Amino acid sequence: MFKTVFSTLSAAALGMASPAMASDPNDFDLNNITQADIDEDMQEAKVILMTPYQSQVFSYLMILKIADEAALAEPNVSDLNVRGLQYIERELGMDLNVSENMPLERIGMLLVNLPNLAAQYGHGEADLSKAIEGAIDDISNHFDPHTDYLNTDQIKEMQDMMNNQIVGIGIQMRKDIDPRELEAYSQNGEEAEVLKGNIRIDRILEDGPAGRAGLRRGDIITHVDGTPILEKSTNEIVDLVTGAAGSDVNLTVERDGQVPFNVTITRASVTFPMVESRIIESENIGYVSLSHFGNGAAAQLREGIERLKSENPGLKGFVLDLRFNPGGYLHEAIQIADMFLEDGAILHEQGKVRTTTTRATPGDILNGAPLVVLTNTYSASASELISGSLQDNNRARVVGNQTFGKGTVQSGTLLPNGGYLNVTISHYMTASGDSIQGTGVTPNMRVDGPDGKRPPRVSEADIENFIPNPGTGVDETETDTICYPVVDIYADFQGAADYKAAGTSLDYELSCAIDAFDGHDSPFTDTKPAPKVGEMIFIPPMG
Repeated sequence: MFKTVFSTLSAAALGMASPAMASDPNDFDLNNITQADIDEDMQEAKVILMTPYQSQVFSYLMILKIADEAALAEPNVSDLNVRGLQYIERELGMDLNVSENMPLERIGMLLVNLPNLAAQYGHGEADLSKAIEGAIDDISNHFDPHTDYLNTDQIKEMQDMMNNQIVGIGIQMRKDIDPRELEAYSQNGEEAEVLKGNIRIDRILEDGPAGRAGLRRGDIITHVDGTPILEKSTNEIVDLVTGAAGSDVNLTVERDGQVPFNVTITRASVTFPMVESRIIESENIGYVSLSHFGNGAAAQLREGIERLKSENPGLKGFVLDLRFNPGGYLHEAIQIADMFLEDGAILHEQGKVRTTTTRATPGDILNGAPLVVLTNTYSASASELISGSLQDNNRARVVGNQTFGKGTVQSGTLLPNGGYLNVTISHYMTASGDSIQGTGVTPNMRVDGPDGKRPPRVSEADIENFIPNPGTGVDETETDTICYPVVDIYADFQGAADYKAAGTSLDYELSCAIDAFDGHDSPFTDTKPAPKVGEMIFIPPMG
């Protein structure tokens, strides 16, 4: 698969005549890479790449070839190269006589001969390697918002995250953002670099460090080691909270309007289950939530559903909660969608190197029992694939709010320097052929806020340089029902979701999802037909 690429790059780097690239796109199919391919390519690379510097050269050139032949965004390769070489110039304080439209062979020759020139400036190959890897990172950030380069340390972090293994305190958290600021962001897009908000604990391992220290779901973290986090980005906050196993972190916590308190927690290695499964006893409905699509997500979800079915044979349906699920591995999402379908298309992919349709195989784990998928504006990527395809196949009703709108697929490529390029290679369309890129999945039942207004929305389309929707298919889903709260309710999953006032996590969305099963309103919500264009809908005040 990569032999043609390596031969071309080696020819370029060594100044030899390069063979023509193969015309068959399958020769460069990033989705079909196997460990055997990687091992074979790396063995071949070891013959060619004698030094760490040369491995960086080959990686740089390989990224340019991927940009030209596989990247969905079709970035201007000449512009990428100019950017990369100018980065190297700045880092080393050298003039490389960079020009536009440099042929690959000339770039290779320039980089191969760079050590001789750099030596005149007092730079060794270690400096050069660092500069080229920095250039690789820089140019990879200018394909599209979701293409990214990971170095060897970052690869390990990503693998740990997708395997749910992290060193931390055993919580999953999100910013507790003021709705007014979120609304301003949804209107102004990238003008708001960091949304203000402290951290709310969404999930907590009871036997994890934070659970043992007495923290609870719904607690608000305002300071980490004395540092206020209101105006810090989520990534900055994660960096503050996480650290080496055995080290301590001090948190300032607010709970239910009480006086804030401090707690010191010792970090440890923890494994977070991706799936939570419970019975909503008052309604005899199964509830399963999925935090993201990491390794084993489909198996964990199947196990959770089968356990609930065996313990409660008379369940009248299930809620699949994908709120705040940002996505993950495509193959896990496909397995999960297939889990609920007897037949029909799951998704269509369309890209420069891959155009396929994936269809369901017989076997519905619920045997046709009603299914509701719960979404919000933070449900993205693989979450949208599942909700959209189950909706298109008339297998589930989607309840909640318009999803984020990330309708692209990324595929990973191991580079000769040991790094990893995660590159956007295709659009995906749901079963109907509709692309959700920048638009999202439209819910059958929309959940409005306590004030009768739609919650503010964030979207892929808000991101600078996002890949436009390819215009395939038409979103035929129309919201037919609007659900809204009539009293201020809170969900208490410690008591099997009996809708008791507990904690600080408003969950009328779940109550609306339950309403969707048989059309009756719960004591806490009301539903109305969605108004037609030009019509008004009356929302009574909350009691």
